[in-house]
Amino acid sequence: MAESSPMRIDNQTKLDLESYKDKKRLKTHSDAVEELLRYHHVNELNKQKAFEEKEAEKARKAAEDIYVGAELKISFNNLANDLGLRSHTALIHFLMEHYGNSETIHKSTFEVFKDLRSKN
Repeated sequence: MAESSPMRIDNQTKLDLESYKDKKRLKTHSDAVEELLRYHHVNELNKQKAFEEKEAEKARKAAEDIYVGAELKISFNNLANDLGLRSHTALIHFLMEHYGNSETIHKSTFEVFKDLRSKN
């Protein structure tokens, strides 16, 4: 058994510890303190794990997702539906294939390109 030493705590804390000890059906105040420390340690580990999962999700999104905004997404979805494509990926593949194989570009499309370039 570990060596013990007295510890001073205020009366309210002692009453709270006594209540916790009884609620958890622990034998001693030391058992209650150990239980609280274990709980705190597990809680800190869970917080760290949640933080790491959140950061991993942020990294995944940064690597995989493209943000286009609500208005453009509606147009994108409408185009996919009009073409009968079932996924955003299919539409992107189609547009990239079209771009890669087109030898000419319509003047109005080029004007949109120039406008978009000037905004960046």
